[in-house]
Amino acid sequence: MLICVRDNGIGVPTTHQQTIFRVFERLNGGERPGTGMGLAICRRIVERHGGRIWLESEPGRGAASTSRWSARASEQIDPDGDSRGMIRRSLFWRIPP
Repeated sequence: MLICVRDNGIGVPTTHQQTIFRVFERLNGGERPGTGMGLAICRRIVERHGGRIWLESEPGRGAASTSRWSARASEQIDPDGDSRGMIRRSLFWRIPP
């Protein structure tokens, strides 16, 4: 199963797309609110369920965080136990300017 969360924020340069999954890592130096823990927590949850998480982004055009969950995790989420195909759910969050 794939879950993709997109936003229309400031984006993340390619050189920092792995860095932001570390605890307390923030790219904006405190200019915007946040603790730098969100994506680190997400990574731990996804990896403990046998999945992986990654980021796709362009500076100034927002970002998309995608996680791929293992079949085991999909079966736990899907009440019908039907994990034959990938389920893609996409959320879009608008960040006020």
